Amino acid sequence: MIKNTSEKFKFVDSDELSDNHENNIANVKKRNIYINFQTRVLFYACVVILLFVSGVFFLILSFKYNKGDTVKYSEVSSIDYNVCLFDNDIYDKQCLDSSMSYNSKLVKNIFEKYSYNVDFSEQINYTLAYHVIAYSKIYDKNDSKQLLYKKEDVIVDKTSVEQLRNKISFNVGMDIDYKKYNDFVIDYKKNYSSDVNATLEVVVYLDEMYEERIIGTLSIPLGEDSFSIKTKVLSNKDKVVNLPNEEFNERALLYLFIGSLLIVLSLVFDMRLVRLVKATFTKKSKYQLELLKILNNYDRNIVNAKDGYSYDMDKNVVKVESFGELLDASEIVCKPIIFSKINNVKSEFIVEDDDKVYKFLLKDLDE
Repeated sequence: MIKNTSEKFKFVDSDELSDNHENNIANVKKRNIYINFQTRVLFYACVVILLFVSGVFFLILSFKYNKGDTVKYSEVSSIDYNVCLFDNDIYDKQCLDSSMSYNSKLVKNIFEKYSYNVDFSEQINYTLAYHVIAYSKIYDKNDSKQLLYKKEDVIVDKTSVEQLRNKISFNVGMDIDYKKYNDFVIDYKKNYSSDVNATLEVVVYLDEMYEERIIGTLSIPLGEDSFSIKTKVLSNKDKVVNLPNEEFNERALLYLFIGSLLIVLSLVFDMRLVRLVKATFTKKSKYQLELLKILNNYDRNIVNAKDGYSYDMDKNVVKVESFGELLDASEIVCKPIIFSKINNVKSEFIVEDDDKVYKFLLKDLDE
């Protein structure tokens, strides 16, 4: 207890008591709120769980919305051609119809007509393009897989077809210089090897948003006395295509951003939680343990002065030997205990009265 009992107890009139009571209430209102260790751990744990679960939820939503509209479609293509001849005494016509055999010495060029139609189950905004390439190939007669020569020529450059409706179609006509390709193969056989086969493949490609695919082929033998032409077209019914939806994709990006942000925040709070627990369970000195004990047990009586605490130096300073004595002085004068950290190994607990200052110094024994 405080040694000077005459100073410990004094009579006060009602006005002074009232003033002390009002000052005490004002000081209590200014107190910093102290949150104990268990509450802080529980708070951080709840925040980590809430942020992580919310982040996972938004990430799942982003995958759900990262899609487009599923539309059914049917498509069909067709190839027709005319084989045009040099002037001759055999045929009255300048061009012969398809599905015949032809004398290669009479053929000048081939005019190909290609058409493509696709019907969607609903009206869409879809962009298509097409291009045509001619491949001349020479390969071993005994092994069709052994390619000896290959050249490609662009017959039709990439051409876009953009229509806002449920049906898209295009037609393309092209001249193929058969004589040019055939003469090249004949020269190759004379100069290099006659034991070869050769073809000219005119391939129509459809360029879609995510892929390029073949939708028609015209195959013409080269270097033969006579030849017939083969065609390959497509016909698909009730196929399915996934079309991108801008509204869906924008929402998916938003949810992906929110989910990622929440996950990052959960990791930040998780790191703070780990540091808090680690710091608490790290071996502490007797000074640190005593300080934590005082702050935890008497947090309602203590005001934390974060930037230090100064008082009138003219006041009489009474140094007490224990925190318990300081607690008694605080109750007698109805003033809060002010905690001021001096450094890592020394702290002050102060009760300031009108004309006195009661002080308890807590420090490390090695200091």
